[in-house]
Amino acid sequence: MVHVVQFIGPIINKCGGALISDRHVLIAAHCILVPSKTEFKLKSKILVHVGADNLDECGKNISVTKLIIHPEYDSELYNDDIAILKLKRPLKFARNRMPICLPTKDRTKFEDLIVAGWGWIDSSGKRSRHLLTTDIKETDFDYCNKQWNNTLTDKQFCAADYGKDACEGDSGGPVMYAENGRDYAVGVVSFGDICGENQITVHTRVAPYLDFIHQATADGKTCKNKRIRKPLNIKTNRKIKRRSRS
Repeated sequence: MVHVVQFIGPIINKCGGALISDRHVLIAAHCILVPSKTEFKLKSKILVHVGADNLDECGKNISVTKLIIHPEYDSELYNDDIAILKLKRPLKFARNRMPICLPTKDRTKFEDLIVAGWGWIDSSGKRSRHLLTTDIKETDFDYCNKQWNNTLTDKQFCAADYGKDACEGDSGGPVMYAENGRDYAVGVVSFGDICGENQITVHTRVAPYLDFIHQATADGKTCKNKRIRKPLNIKTNRKIKRRSRS
């Protein structure tokens, strides 16, 4: 899990992200404010903070040199809300900075999930300086799709669990599934209600985008070719609300 900060003049834009190789971060496309939807060298400054669950502790800040947004990304409906950041230099792996694994194409349904981030603690707008995680479950797609006026696709899914959910500032971070001692990034936090109670948060499903991801990260060392330990998580459940489309 990494913390991503973009500086655009006086604007500071913050999101979560998932380290998926020694030089690539998986993130939601809407997290990065850009003038176009294609691959290009960034004009704004983006820093990726890695290696510290507490943002006040000493981690590493690495610059981003390239952004690759999915070519079908729809900024109005948030369809295909997925992108890759390329780091300025390869990251040396350590126990607290390892790439998360990716799922297989044939595995798309998961029950017990984990979402993490440094976003709002509640609707007051106060952010956490510590990485927080909470357990969520995938919900019925048809029910959630009706909440969002039938605008969702089969490359998206909804997840929450009795008041526990992602919130503002958690966008772009991974929705994880743990199996056999490893964590897998099976989703990317996309959008939800305005930290309210009415609509379930929607996530981008990772499996349909594996070809896009593998092509964008071909020059990186990933989970599949370097055995890793299961990442350490802050086991703090929080009852939080949801991120907005805005």
